[in-house]
Amino acid sequence: MPFSGSWPFGAVPTDDPSKLIAMWGEELNRQAATIAYLNDFRVLAVATVVFIPLLLFMRRQAMFARPSRR
Repeated sequence: MPFSGSWPFGAVPTDDPSKLIAMWGEELNRQAATIAYLNDFRVLAVATVVFIPLLLFMRRQAMFARPSRR
């Protein structure tokens, strides 16, 4: 009986510990990638909250045409 127990994506191999360690490693990498992706959105949200109010301090340029230097 090489497979026993359950796993969200199939059965867990119990006959070879290296297979089990490889599955754990893949799951850990998947979770780490998901957390990193979500942290990127958190950084972008904080940057947006910080920089949007700074737009209020920017001066608007005049809408007149610049004189040519001819």
